[in-house]
Amino acid sequence: MRAPRSKTLNFKILFILSVLLLPASLRADDVCSKSKKAWESVESYQCTYRAVTDHEGKKTESLMKYTYQKPGKIRMDIEKPRKGAVLIYNPEVSDKVKVRPYKSFGGMVLSFPLTSKRVSSDSGGTIDKSDLGHRMAEICGEKRDANEKTVFDENGFLRKIERRDTKGNIVESFEWKDLKINPALPANAFTDF
Repeated sequence: MRAPRSKTLNFKILFILSVLLLPASLRADDVCSKSKKAWESVESYQCTYRAVTDHEGKKTESLMKYTYQKPGKIRMDIEKPRKGAVLIYNPEVSDKVKVRPYKSFGGMVLSFPLTSKRVSSDSGGTIDKSDLGHRMAEICGEKRDANEKTVFDENGFLRKIERRDTKGNIVESFEWKDLKINPALPANAFTDF
């Protein structure tokens, strides 16, 4: 008699747990649906972007004014680690990242392939996949990272990502602050330094 009662109790516990866990997965799907719809309304955006990474004991902080325009034009006006540097990626003009390394070197412009370590993150991320659309699609894709915490705003836009190692330590943190959707941009934002 005890065996059937135990099976019934185990089934009830399993059922209750599945009901309790269901709303969390539905919320994640709702957020992803909302973020996809929000991204469809974007033609351009500007924000203050902050990234902190800790790879192989090396901690790096980046801070920049980030400007984006579809279909993939990106401008980064760097505050940290090298104030005054500007990166421009405009796939309509070139497949290379154009860099003005110092403001005082106004006319000096360098070109790098997307995968160059000089214009990619310590973890290998490339500038062409650094925009909110790529980040939100990555988070809402089939492979969700259990060690990742994300924050979306009320409109469905990504505001923060934190990735942790197996010990729970933050190894990467990305933030999008002062987000302005579809602002008026100068015509030369993605061509001139």
